[in-house]
Amino acid sequence: MAKKDLDSLFDYGVNIAKRSVYLFGEITEERAARVIKGLRFLDTPRKKITLYINSMGGNIYDAFAIYDVCRSLKSPLEIIVVGTCMSAATIILLAGTKGRRFVSKNLSLMVHHGSYDISGRFKDVTSETRHIRNLEKRWHEIFAKHTSKTKAYWDKICEKSDYYFGAKQAIQLKLADKIWNGKSPRKKAKKVTKKTKKKLKKPVKKTKKKATKKPAKKTRKKVVRKKKIAKK
Repeated sequence: MAKKDLDSLFDYGVNIAKRSVYLFGEITEERAARVIKGLRFLDTPRKKITLYINSMGGNIYDAFAIYDVCRSLKSPLEIIVVGTCMSAATIILLAGTKGRRFVSKNLSLMVHHGSYDISGRFKDVTSETRHIRNLEKRWHEIFAKHTSKTKAYWDKICEKSDYYFGAKQAIQLKLADKIWNGKSPRKKAKKVTKKTKKKLKKPVKKTKKKATKKPAKKTRKKVVRKKKIAKK
């Protein structure tokens, strides 16, 4: 790929060399399209993708679209939140691979009920209201699936208006897994225990050599000729 193409992709929030995608700013249809294209472009089995998030939220439909794509990836997805992760952006954080969802120390995370503009005839308004309730139900079911709390807990939390979390609280509720220290985590080497040592040092079985019988040497019988003594 030409350098101009690489530069243009980086401007759109994709770093091919580091296998990274960036979601910074409001979640809109255009920004969601960039993120989805970047994720699908980098998707390779067993090769990690890192998604950086710093967003105050945005369109709930576009957030659902990013979430669904994240969950369909063959690559392990590492998500790193720096700064803010609020409203619609929180569901994208939950889409990361378990154990690979990181938040910065000074994180500001916020959940709430979404705000919607509804207008039109009475029948239209009632059907839209029903649709919005289903969206909220689905939203909280996803939260219950990926965190340590139930759907009922998230229903209550969001009814109170905007609810803010810090990094430690987000980890306690399993909205995230670890605090990000600025470095990409490496896999820890397995500790060598006595059991593993025994497995590593398996006794080599000594193979006994089969004794081969040497062929008996054919001994030639010496024929002793008796001298005939002539009698006089």
